[in-house]
Amino acid sequence: MCLIINVPKETKTDITDEVMTSIDNGWKHNHDGAGLAYTDGTTVSIFKGFMKKKEFKKTVRDILKNRQSDVLIHLRNASAGKVSKENTHPFKVGNYAMVHNGTIGEFSKGKGALKSDTQLFGEFISGLTDNFIEYSGYDDLIEDFIGSSKVCFLGASGVTKIYNEYYGIQSDSGLWYSNNYYLGVEVKTTKKATPGYCKTCGIPLVPSEDEECAYCTGEYQYGGYDIWSK
Repeated sequence: MCLIINVPKETKTDITDEVMTSIDNGWKHNHDGAGLAYTDGTTVSIFKGFMKKKEFKKTVRDILKNRQSDVLIHLRNASAGKVSKENTHPFKVGNYAMVHNGTIGEFSKGKGALKSDTQLFGEFISGLTDNFIEYSGYDDLIEDFIGSSKVCFLGASGVTKIYNEYYGIQSDSGLWYSNNYYLGVEVKTTKKATPGYCKTCGIPLVPSEDEECAYCTGEYQYGGYDIWSK
């Protein structure tokens, strides 16, 4: 379970301290590498392969000072694909930078695989039409593959799109988090479920789920399990 932080271009307050604290908290459980993406309005820039928190925080702080777009930040917890700089997010997918929180079962080759599920998924969709996130016709295709995962795209023009955004958490300052790891919550050892939320990963549950989401119980498989039916 990775952590995505989306820092909007426009925020009500100076959010640098909040972001630094969130990285400190998130790194406790997501220390398998980090990266970020932003754009100047014409080109998406990706900085990834950070394996040391101190170095990553310095880079994030510098970029936040002069950002001209949303900034996508990703901390990795390697659930599929080996721990390596190459498997850190974001990934370049067509005209976009892509980050992902979850596991895409159709593309998972196991924890020791050379490529992660995210990288393989990115390669699969990279052949879609330019600016594909702006076409709603592709939404069903992407959502069918990712299930309850969260996937974020940042385009060169500054357009950001978050799939399964409602599974995440928006702070009072306007930052969006893919789960509650930014709070430093030890969700893996939680014994008692919070009503309405998965006791293992912390995402909101859908009607057919009890204390754990379909991904954490292993019941979700692409094309084989309808998590909304009851």
